[in-house]
Amino acid sequence: MQLLLKISLVLLVFCLSCKQQIANPAAFFWNDTLSLTKADSTFLAQQKINRLYIRFFEVAWNYDTAVPENPLQADYNAKHPKAEVIPTIVIQNEVFLQLAKQDTSALGDLASKITQKIDAQTSYLGIYDKSNKGYQGYMPQTDLYIGTEMQFHCNWTPQSKAAYFAFLTKFKALHPKKQISVSLNSDAFSNPESYGIPPVNSAMLLLHQQETPTVASFNTALPKFSHQTPYPLSLGFALPIFTQTAVFRNGRFVENVPIFSQKNQHQNFLKKNGETLVVTKEAWFQNVFLEKGDVIKTRTFSPQTAKAFSKEIRKLIQNSPFQVALFHFNPSNLTPYTDEDFSKIFEPLR
Repeated sequence: MQLLLKISLVLLVFCLSCKQQIANPAAFFWNDTLSLTKADSTFLAQQKINRLYIRFFEVAWNYDTAVPENPLQADYNAKHPKAEVIPTIVIQNEVFLQLAKQDTSALGDLASKITQKIDAQTSYLGIYDKSNKGYQGYMPQTDLYIGTEMQFHCNWTPQSKAAYFAFLTKFKALHPKKQISVSLNSDAFSNPESYGIPPVNSAMLLLHQQETPTVASFNTALPKFSHQTPYPLSLGFALPIFTQTAVFRNGRFVENVPIFSQKNQHQNFLKKNGETLVVTKEAWFQNVFLEKGDVIKTRTFSPQTAKAFSKEIRKLIQNSPFQVALFHFNPSNLTPYTDEDFSKIFEPLR
């Protein structure tokens, strides 16, 4: 009898370990205007994507206070597909470095301010929110609807983690029925001892993102993670499919800039040096101030790179079901990809 019991337990463990892990496809929407075309809707339907992490607005430190800025604009002529919307808020790390010097009540005030701004954006964008009994959206017939999750993106550091985590706790207290998630860059994921574990329900690992990238690390290589211990939160994964151009000064990241085309690379203040462009004299270019010695570098996550990432993600999966979100959904980002490419990208995860 005991032998049969042991055999049954072994078979049970074996079956559980072989249980198929389920990937739920999603996409990030990081554009300036909420406008989805018929072609966009067709693509989302073909890839079975019905969750959109939409950037609602950003929060920056300005004039000694945290200020919401760059809100997503509405396009009332667009016909949106039916999809669940996860309001996604980007907060600069500087906000928490500054608020760490103030009374903790300032973090509660920020949580309340962001809540009000999310509600205002939801109404302005015409996204249906059944949990808001006072909902007065401008487009009540929209097929977009607010889901049960809200997500924050912040490249927090060991110096800002206490303030950021306290803010998350206060925000979560205001939304007890919501699932709160955060983005997780490769530094925070690989070094939880220094960066801490955020007090949220889940995290979205942005494999392409670092706290402060350098010229050398600003590439399309998958980070090599040093620790093997499972991360103590449910994990989702952002799959990069974009092209990004950045400025580096004294070897450190300064800011992202508009993508430099082949034509732009022949400006008289730029000199090509291998895979980078070096600024030879001070100049303004597309509203960006460049200093002599600055280095400009572009990275493109091609279909081949995305396929490689999807295979590596498979090794990091620790919960099922899990989210895999394209970063980010934009017609220009989709141009190099075919339907077959996306099938091959998602296949290792299904």
